[in-house]
Amino acid sequence: MIYRLGPWTPTLKLGHAGNRPTHDVMALQQRLPSWCQPITRRLTADGIYGKATEKAVKTFQSTHAANPIVDGIVGPETLGALNVHLDTHSTMIDVSHHQGFNIDWNAVAEHVAVVVMKASEGTTHVDPMIVTPNGAATAYGAIKATGALGYYHYALGNHPAGDEAEHFLKTIEYLPQPLLLALDVESNFTLEGELAFQWIENWIKMVWDKMQIPVLIYTSRRVMREKMIPSTLAYLANVWMPYPNVDGNQPDPYPWMGWSAWQYTNKATVPGIESPCDLSWINDRIFYPG
Repeated sequence: MIYRLGPWTPTLKLGHAGNRPTHDVMALQQRLPSWCQPITRRLTADGIYGKATEKAVKTFQSTHAANPIVDGIVGPETLGALNVHLDTHSTMIDVSHHQGFNIDWNAVAEHVAVVVMKASEGTTHVDPMIVTPNGAATAYGAIKATGALGYYHYALGNHPAGDEAEHFLKTIEYLPQPLLLALDVESNFTLEGELAFQWIENWIKMVWDKMQIPVLIYTSRRVMREKMIPSTLAYLANVWMPYPNVDGNQPDPYPWMGWSAWQYTNKATVPGIESPCDLSWINDRIFYPG
């Protein structure tokens, strides 16, 4: 499969993001004219794509689309007719030594906009791929003209956050300058609850203070539920969520109002890489926050 560089804009439909509020749905609701809403029950811009929003969208589609398909699904045609401009997204892969040491970065750069490489784990491990002659320096040379390079740290939590952050920062100190960083928190992270939150907060603060570039938290809803306090996480950093793409359904971003990156498969075939890898969409606003 060939993957575009982007941009991509999400499709909105009934039950979007697990019926949690999102900025995209809120932007849609704010643009739906009053005449396509029931007089007795005007839409509230609550960010949830429920039945009332779907009905209003269908009413609009039935009268305003060039070739009306009245399905309540909001794609490029309906967004354009409403003059709704949602954030665009670009393709992103994350790689480590598991993808091998013979990646053809020029081929990758033709199909992927953002590459995030594993840099470190815990307080001692450095991913061997990143420091090889065909590692970060070569990847940066291939992708810098059309995309962005980033690094991630695999968190263990069995040492102080400062120690793991210092190891990560030392690992990337002499590598090409990244535009994105990420903290990977998975099921083997040793801390839970308030201790987990404080550890993640301290790691992100130390890395942000040093680098001053965007930091994502990579974690799943299951790990959030088992290890952390979900309602507090949105204050720390933007989220990168793994969630299989089934019928175009996107992940429930709670407690965030929207995901910043969505890993929708871990079995992508990308030109230039022999082994399957993770493939994500990343919100372009990360790189242009203004």
